[in-house]
Amino acid sequence: MTKGIRRVTTGHDQNGRAIVKADEFLPFEKRLLHNWLGVDIWATVGVPVSNDDKEVTPIQSGPKGQRTVIRTSYVLPGGFGKMHRTETLDYAILVEGEAEMELDGGETVKLKAGDIVIQRGTNHAWFNRSDKPCRFVFVLFDAKPVHVGDKILRDYLDELPAGMQVMLSKPIAEEK
Repeated sequence: MTKGIRRVTTGHDQNGRAIVKADEFLPFEKRLLHNWLGVDIWATVGVPVSNDDKEVTPIQSGPKGQRTVIRTSYVLPGGFGKMHRTETLDYAILVEGEAEMELDGGETVKLKAGDIVIQRGTNHAWFNRSDKPCRFVFVLFDAKPVHVGDKILRDYLDELPAGMQVMLSKPIAEEK
């Protein structure tokens, strides 16, 4: 398992030719989840997204409902996240190892490397019940809350404020 991820960001020179604007190492950080490490790689505000260099900020915050985020997470053996729902459309791509997704109705789905979950504002929790780490890439798009009949299903995480799926602490040792 690596201690971080390399992010290569492209852009344009003054003549409009493609160039590498940044080539950098992003260290994994401990997450406020059991046995999780991760890093937010990039985030945007608004659609369509601007690719003009003057508007580039790797991790942006903005009004809820207009954000996108890409992050990667390592879930160590025995790691799990609490049952939660977010007001996002998530593409959860398991790129390494095995994991399980549990839904609040009790259904459990076993996942292997290469599997993709389209998470549509449902209550869910992630588990690594194997003896090896697994790694996800998550792409999140802000979404409207789910309506079921006359109910509005809002986002939440037990013990955390609404919408705060991940809280960061300190970076793990940097790798160059």
